[in-house]
Amino acid sequence: MLLADEPNIRETIAFPLNGNAQDLMMGAPTELEEARLRELNIQLRKPVESKPVEGRPVTEAVHPDAAR
Repeated sequence: MLLADEPNIRETIAFPLNGNAQDLMMGAPTELEEARLRELNIQLRKPVESKPVEGRPVTEAVHPDAAR
């Protein structure tokens, strides 16, 4: 950044990403088809929906299986 005399470090990174951590030149990240995931032996787990815990705001809800 200093050697290139650029005000923003993103201008000097070899693989620049936008503000959402996406590589617009490669179109990454992208979703894969189920067949490709099976081929690579990768299994995705759906996120667990957390329910509000009584006495806590929703933003502090914990998973029921979490250690306390």
